[in-house]
Formats: sequence, C-alpha cells, structure tokens
Amino acid sequence: MSPTDFSPFLTNTFLHGGFLHIIVNMWTLWIFGPALEDRLGPIRFAILYVLAGIAASVTHAVFNATSPMPALGASGAIAGVISAYAVRFPYAWIRVLVLLIFVPLFFSVPAMVFAGIWFFVQVLQGTSELLSPFAGGGIAWWAHIGGFISGWVLLNWLEHSGRSAVRYDGGPWER
Repeated sequence: MSPTDFSPFLTNTFLHGGFLHIIVNMWTLWIFGPALEDRLGPIRFAILYVLAGIAASVTHAVFNATSPMPALGASGAIAGVISAYAVRFPYAWIRVLVLLIFVPLFFSVPAMVFAGIWFFVQVLQGTSELLSPFAGGGIAWWAHIGGFISGWVLLNWLEHSGRSAVRYDGGPWER
C-alpha cells in the first residue's frame, strides 16, 4: 500500500479473520440488521455500514499508527450497526448467551444496556492494549470503538436526511 492509497480503509470493511470471525459478525448482523434496515431503507443502511466501517478503519489506524499488522475492519462496521440499533430501539430486548466455563447462561437485556456493556468492554480492552501493546491478541479494539461511535452519530444524520417522519405511538415505557 502506498501512502496515498486509501482503498484498504474501505476494502477491509468486507473482510474477516477466519470462520469464527465471519460467523460471529454475520450472526450479529442478522440480529441487529433487519430492523435497522427496515427503519432506514436499504440504501441508507448500506451507507451506515460502509461509513461506520471506514470510520472504524481510520480509528484503528490512528491508535495503531506504528503497528506493522494489517487490520480487518468488518467488526467495526458491525459495531456501527449495534450502536445505531441501540439508539433507534433502546428498549428492544436482546437475548444474550454467556458461557461460564462450559455452562451456557441465557438472559435478556434491553438493547441499550447490551450496547453499553459491549462498548465498555471494548474501551477497557482497547485502553489496556494501549498500555501494554505487546500483550494484545490481534483484535482491533479501536476499530470496534470507532465503528460504534460513528454508527451512533450517523444514525441521526441518516434518519433525518430527507425522509418523512414516521408516527410512532410508543410502547408502555413511553406512556
């Protein structure tokens, strides 16, 4: 890559680091994507995904400027979808699986709680990797953070850019 070639900031948004990486990303996109795409429409949803992915790649590059390791940015774009979903549907319940050793625990939390905990973990891991850069496990924590923040910001812009308002009567929490 030459210093003037910025195409990897876009192309890595569609790459994955292995089968587990693609399975987790596609599962997450399957959970959060359809409702958000219904709300935004397919074009605006694609714009959100691509711009969140580019923002994730740039954020990773800024926080890892001296790293010789390339990054794959699909998770950053997915993080943008998670945050946009949480902003748009904060009270939607998300079914979560947590493995305690080999015991699966299932429980439900509101989307905003899930996204808040998820983001906190990313910031915690990203900060610890900055403080101890050689202890990292090859996860682009700052790409996740950049994608998450950009999804949050982009949602407001994309929802209000020329689309007519939708009347929503709300649920029991809004009455």
